[in-house]
Amino acid sequence: MTLLLAAANRDPAKFAEPDELDFARHPNPHLGFGRGAHSCLGQSLAVLQAQVVLGLLATEFPGIRLADEPVYHRNLTLRGVARLKVRLN
Repeated sequence: MTLLLAAANRDPAKFAEPDELDFARHPNPHLGFGRGAHSCLGQSLAVLQAQVVLGLLATEFPGIRLADEPVYHRNLTLRGVARLKVRLN
């Protein structure tokens, strides 16, 4: 048996449009920070940092778009972006 965390938040039975980035998705029962006793202690800080950075990017570069498909690390158990090219219009 292999645990594939990369697929945890991409289940079409749980998420409509699982491949789309939707900040307003509701409900959003993702597992990004764990649950219960295995909940990430740094969750609040990570969420705040992401809100600040993404908000600044959207404000400073309102035309920001993907320039190419993301390239992911070749890792069986965790999904991580190795390269993400963007175009600042």
